[in-house]
Amino acid sequence: MITQTFATWADSVVFAHAVSLVFQPESVAVRFGKLPPEAIKAFLADRAALFSGGTASKLPVELAKHQWPAIMARLEQQLQREAGDFLFGAPSIADFALAHPLWFLKATPVTAPLVDAYPAVSTWLARVLGFGHGTASQMTAEQALDIAQQATPAALPDETFEDLNGFQPGQQVSISAIDYGVDPVAGELLFAGREELILRRTDPRGGTVHVHFPRFGFRIQPQ
Repeated sequence: MITQTFATWADSVVFAHAVSLVFQPESVAVRFGKLPPEAIKAFLADRAALFSGGTASKLPVELAKHQWPAIMARLEQQLQREAGDFLFGAPSIADFALAHPLWFLKATPVTAPLVDAYPAVSTWLARVLGFGHGTASQMTAEQALDIAQQATPAALPDETFEDLNGFQPGQQVSISAIDYGVDPVAGELLFAGREELILRRTDPRGGTVHVHFPRFGFRIQPQ
């Protein structure tokens, strides 16, 4: 479970710092330098709307710059001491959760030095990114919907349904993230376990599907 706890920290604390650093004016000017001003303005407005209604707020860039050396120094020390090639010996969710905000920073010469200054972190990051993206095949939206129509949802986890707020199996609810991107997804609550929530949704195009959410960082609300 330590890997999941670390991943939660990377997805929240490290990611928030990386977003603030990437969207500082100097970095934005390089990243979007070839786009017309209207496109840049529209993109930034879209990103701002992503945080509307959630608990997350943009970390001031001055604070991100102030705290970033402490974050990276701790990671550098951990990776220097770790006997294996990854954060906790074997590759895990911890490595991939941390890699994506650092990859984000590597995208421009303004923010890349914030990663490159730490040799152990840089070596580790190259190793994680070396996993690549697997084998993908192209599919149209219609093909994807057809697969969903024909598919049968997997059996529910062999775990007791448990919700301290009193939600029950079969109840109509909506589930949404609490930090950002808080658009709700409505359906029938099938399962609430220690780590996972599952909704059943039926759509004329996609048929009946089970939608999975993490418990941590998401909320259930009655419909």
